[in-house]
Amino acid sequence: DVAHDFEATFTQLAEEDRNNKDKPIIFFTSKVTTGLGQRLSDYIGVSAASTPAVWIVSPANKDLSKFPYKGDLTADGIRGFLANWRGNSLEKHYKSAPIPEKNDEPVKVVVGKNYDDLVVNNDKYVLLEFYAPWCGHCKALAPEYAKAATQLAEDGSEVK
Repeated sequence: DVAHDFEATFTQLAEEDRNNKDKPIIFFTSKVTTGLGQRLSDYIGVSAASTPAVWIVSPANKDLSKFPYKGDLTADGIRGFLANWRGNSLEKHYKSAPIPEKNDEPVKVVVGKNYDDLVVNNDKYVLLEFYAPWCGHCKALAPEYAKAATQLAEDGSEVK
């Protein structure tokens, strides 16, 4: 069965990688429907329907970057995944809404996938509002925030 074969492959890879000093990895398996495993799977975005699954969760740079493996669950495939992670050639996974197709209004929509581009790697000052669509205070602030953004844009402000 797939789960048993995966468990054997995973154990083999953990054993092979045990003495690797270049970006060491702690291999572990987790349940996804109970306890701490459920909380971790919710954070990562793994469901019981998508198991078995391989993810690297890396605490580098004081964040928990997530890298999902999307290939076949073979030893060679996972070895390649580990090598790509160690070579910094994997793209981080964000639990994010899609980037809006149109985003040229004074108030920009920032999601996980465009946060670095619009906020972190920006040479302008950024005024950022965290908005919850169900929140009455957020809904009341939205038109005032849009007015302020429009005024700042018209004035050529450094704040974006």
